[in-house]
Amino acid sequence: MNATRLAVVCAGGLAIVGAWMLWHPGGSARGIAAYAPTTATAPTIAQKEADSAAPPGANIATRSSEAQAAKAAYEASRDCYFAKSQIDAAMSVINACQAMPQVALTESQRATCSRNIEQSRATIHELSAAAGTCPKGMASARSFYEATKAAAAQGDADAQACYVQSFFQSNGAHLTYHEQDIDDYRRAAPQYIANGLSHGDWRMVALLARGGHDESTGLLPLITRDDLYTQYVMNRLLQLGADGAYARQLSASIEASYLMPRTTQGPALTQEQIARGNKDALDLFHRSFDHQGLLKGPPSICIRD
Repeated sequence: MNATRLAVVCAGGLAIVGAWMLWHPGGSARGIAAYAPTTATAPTIAQKEADSAAPPGANIATRSSEAQAAKAAYEASRDCYFAKSQIDAAMSVINACQAMPQVALTESQRATCSRNIEQSRATIHELSAAAGTCPKGMASARSFYEATKAAAAQGDADAQACYVQSFFQSNGAHLTYHEQDIDDYRRAAPQYIANGLSHGDWRMVALLARGGHDESTGLLPLITRDDLYTQYVMNRLLQLGADGAYARQLSASIEASYLMPRTTQGPALTQEQIARGNKDALDLFHRSFDHQGLLKGPPSICIRD
């Protein structure tokens, strides 16, 4: 059996927390190239010439301007995307209630439907004005994905978390990813995860704790690969940073998922893995997360706070 552990990847003298690495017995490693932070692509000749011709500080200002523009485009697309999604969901509630044969409903069910229709119409009224200002196509899953991808590449942490989650829909249908999308995700997502963990981003922890399994049509499972050990460590890390009901919820979930014997075999992890996982979670907490405020619930990803 392969032993799994968190590791610290050093790149250019800067210690960056690697999300996960799989080690074979005997010291050989699998996955290091895939999961370690990648180095920047070497500039092209044209880029070098442009850099040398530009005044001092011009390139920094240009990159900053590009990053701000990408962030603004991401936020605008996000707002349009979620406004349309909420309107679509409200319309679905109205249509479902109106399609029910009223004679088959109890008085309580009819009252519930009536309330749901009223609330849904209020939601549609509230969001329609904002959604009406969105450029054509901006609210689509593809448009939101592209804006998220571009802002993530410019270093925006919100966009990076959203991109790693990779959960984009239009009218209830999941986005169809192109081959290039998948290749880009395999290359970029591990770097974004490592950056997030090194900077104390709870959203990346929450994504790794779930392993991508409640985003079954997203791309995250391509790199998490159902790694139970990493999921355990990240759940323990969340528990260390949680408070109140959320901490109790995580404790119960960890007990049920990783510590209790399963129907036909023992617990999902060995006692050795559990002990090592507890230590890894505590080390990572003290390295990057103990300065953060306590979590009262799961971190929000993609949506505006």
